Amino acid sequence: MSLVSILPFSNEISNVLTSSGIAIFSGLYQHDPKGLPATVSKTLIDFIALSGIVMASVQTSQKSGSTTAIVQGVLVLLVAFVIPNLTFHSLTQKICGKCNAGKKLIFGFALIGILFAVERYVVHGISHSFAESHDEETIEE
Repeated sequence: MSLVSILPFSNEISNVLTSSGIAIFSGLYQHDPKGLPATVSKTLIDFIALSGIVMASVQTSQKSGSTTAIVQGVLVLLVAFVIPNLTFHSLTQKICGKCNAGKKLIFGFALIGILFAVERYVVHGISHSFAESHDEETIEE
């Protein structure tokens, strides 16, 4: 597992650490930031996640071509960023809102593990199937 594999999930990891209630992570990644420091923190973490998605797409482009990289990048963006941003915080609060810090960490990291597995197996499977069914020529502008 490389850093490029983990970076797209940095916002979920930060969300789990913040939601755990452990004091050192308080305010690290607020779902609805209040004030400039919280907004900057959330924005930087989102930037790191999105940069990881870009890096993964570049690696795929070098190995499999640009069409596969675009398909895979869009799918990773959905699985690692869009869907979790829409659902992760509310799902965690609904299911484990009153859990202690340890249970919140376990539950949150289990959800990240599921997302990582979906990204690793489903997204890569779809993008490679797509690559096999299409010529890997560069997209004309």
